[in-house]
Amino acid sequence: MGRGRKIGIGLLVMLVLLLGLVIIADRVGAGVAEDRIAQQAADELKKAGATTASQPKVEIGGFPFLTQVLGGNYERITITADKPQSEDIKLETMTIVATDVEAAASDLLNGRGPVTANEITGTATMSWDTVRSLISLANLPVPFDPAQLQVKVVNNNVELRLPLDLGGFKTTLVAKGTIAVADGKVDLKLSDIQAEGVNLPAAAQRILNTIKNRLTASIRTPRMPYTLTIKSVDTSADGVKVTATAADVQLVS
Repeated sequence: MGRGRKIGIGLLVMLVLLLGLVIIADRVGAGVAEDRIAQQAADELKKAGATTASQPKVEIGGFPFLTQVLGGNYERITITADKPQSEDIKLETMTIVATDVEAAASDLLNGRGPVTANEITGTATMSWDTVRSLISLANLPVPFDPAQLQVKVVNNNVELRLPLDLGGFKTTLVAKGTIAVADGKVDLKLSDIQAEGVNLPAAAQRILNTIKNRLTASIRTPRMPYTLTIKSVDTSADGVKVTATAADVQLVS
């Protein structure tokens, strides 16, 4: 083997080793920063009254990470909390995606602030069993047992079923509607309220007419971290997904 060829192979080996070291350093740096943000995220969840079985997971997107450190801008940071609970509200998942994150060089690595996201989007999912316990019915003129409330979704429409005694006549109230968001709160817009499959006596019908005019429903939602404001709600057979947003949020202060 010629001398020149040996030198070429040696340089190639050195280049591969250097590249490997750079990648390792990049991932180590990202891991340190992710741990710092995870600690801050856990603190932020506690401030919002939420608890988790384990520390949130953090992933810093974009490669290489060290180039982002030097530039002071990180394209995406994802925070995931598994089964967080806020008071008596149990969530299946909570994911927060921060984009266009700005921090002075090395601050993220050292756990110092400010580390500011220009925009964050949070999503939280709840099962229908959880949602049922969070539905509040108001202005019903007759007593009812909230534990008897049944909830299902058909073609993105929510159906509530509730046994009632309308002036001595027992029936099941069926209310249909859609979930809507107004001013950061989640409401059930009821559009069809009936007694299931029966002809009511006059007295019971009068009570039902009152219910149709007055009944309102809302869904209690957990207090969101990072001042997130609810913007939309999507329903499926599995449950509800809540999407919230916020701007100019400090991830690390």
